[in-house]
Amino acid sequence: MPLSDTLRQYSRRRLASCHVDLRRVVMQAEAWMPFDVMVLEGARSVARQQRLFQQGRRKRDGSWQIEDWDAVLTCYDGMDNPGKHVGDPAQAVTLAPWPVDLADRDRFLVMAGVVLAAASSLGISVRWGGEWRGDAEPERPEIAFFDLAHFQLNRVTY
Repeated sequence: MPLSDTLRQYSRRRLASCHVDLRRVVMQAEAWMPFDVMVLEGARSVARQQRLFQQGRRKRDGSWQIEDWDAVLTCYDGMDNPGKHVGDPAQAVTLAPWPVDLADRDRFLVMAGVVLAAASSLGISVRWGGEWRGDAEPERPEIAFFDLAHFQLNRVTY
């Protein structure tokens, strides 16, 4: 089922909130992709980032404590650590194969391969959330999870 014109416009508006280099990568990837891709999110407000950060956590004694690892969506609080989605333009984008099926890991892996190939072909350094597993820091173990829909400009370069 192809992406409808309405959803394609929605997707384009989300992509327009991203850094020009990230837009170039996504547009090149879409040209090569064997299926449609939906841009679920580009820029986030600080308030939205904070709401996402709070999922799976509870505030105790003035700090946020993880209670449910399966519900944790981000380690960036939107303030002290804003993350790549917060900003104008955003340096991160959330993509999904269309139709969206978050359980279809294989299509996310195909999508990631195409996006990373597009980034490489354009000489743009991009990180994929599916490769974060090895980045866990002892003081921040929550970053050791897969985020198959997340792509961001490399922190070293941008």
